[in-house]
This record gives sequence, C-alpha cells and structure tokens, in this order.
Amino acid sequence: VEDSKFQKSYKDVIQLASVFSNNRSSVRSEKYDSLQIRIAQKDSFEPFLLEQIPMHQNLSEIDLRILKYLIFSLDDRLFLDIELDEVAEKFETTYEHVEVILDLLQNFEPVGVGARSFTDYLLIQIDRDLTAPPLALDFVKFDLENIATLSLKVLSKKYRISIKETQETISYIRNLNPVPILGDIFNPVQYIMPDAE
Repeated sequence: VEDSKFQKSYKDVIQLASVFSNNRSSVRSEKYDSLQIRIAQKDSFEPFLLEQIPMHQNLSEIDLRILKYLIFSLDDRLFLDIELDEVAEKFETTYEHVEVILDLLQNFEPVGVGARSFTDYLLIQIDRDLTAPPLALDFVKFDLENIATLSLKVLSKKYRISIKETQETISYIRNLNPVPILGDIFNPVQYIMPDAE
C-alpha cells in the first residue's frame, strides 16, 4: 500500500495518537517508554525473523538473499526502510519479484512486519483479521485522521451505516496496534476515540 501521507516516523505516529487522546501527558509518557524499550531491543527482532525463514520452503537462493536483505532493512518499528525499486536494482531483478518476497515477509510474525507505512500496517492487521468490521479498511484508508474530529453521525451518513456500526468500527480501529508488537516486549499504544456527538 503506497501512502506517502502516512509514511511517518514513530514520533509522528505518536503525535497522531495524541490527537485521539484526552490525556496528552499520558501519551508523551507512553511514547518515551516505548522508544526506550525499542532502543534497548533494537537487535532482538532480526534473529526472531531469521528463524522463521526455514518454515517457508521452495525459496531460491536469490529469494533468500532478498528476504534477508529486507529483514536487515527494517527500522526499529519493523517497518521497511528502503524502496522496493532500490532492492530490485541491487539484486538485478524486477520490482514485482521483490514485492512477492515482501508479501512473504509480511506473513511473518509479528503481524505487520515489513509494512511500508503506518496506514499499510493498520491495513495488514485488518486484512489478516477475519472478524474485522466490513468497513474498517475504508475507515483507515480514507478517514483515519478525521475519525477524532468527525462525529459518528457524519461517518454514519458517509458510509450509510448505523451509528452503532460506526461506533463498532471506530472501536475496532482504536484497538489496533500503531506499530508491530514483538511478543510482549513492546506495549501497544491504543487510541482513545471521542464519544458520539
């Protein structure tokens, strides 16, 4: 999913979370704690991801090299920190080939590893959840920044669903993790959505 609007640093993600929160000091504290944990654990996810490679058979030598390169190109949020065309050029292959390998990486644990943006990560979570509300994808794609300021009535009217369905969709999105969680090492930052107007 390409969405430069949401290709934000972790700092920007936390600032977005603070828009949804009624307690900004709490968000700042969570931000500090999460960053400290991530700095301390930065190298812990690479072995964890590399251990999952043997579970995926029939990979060619070039596939394995690309997959490992993508793993080592993740930032401390586990988001991919390199453009796919750069990877394709480095390994003298096609963009589509690299994209297939990235799709494979995005099926590793934790959910969302290899996402290319904040929005991409939320969409991966929703896509892998069979219980996700039907309009959760659209809410994230088109109304993520506006959820905190739009009333339930506005969203309900826009998507032609009931207030109850709108609230359920917002509540579901609120409980998604803003960044991948490696086991119980990292604490998820949850959004606090506004009440119905």
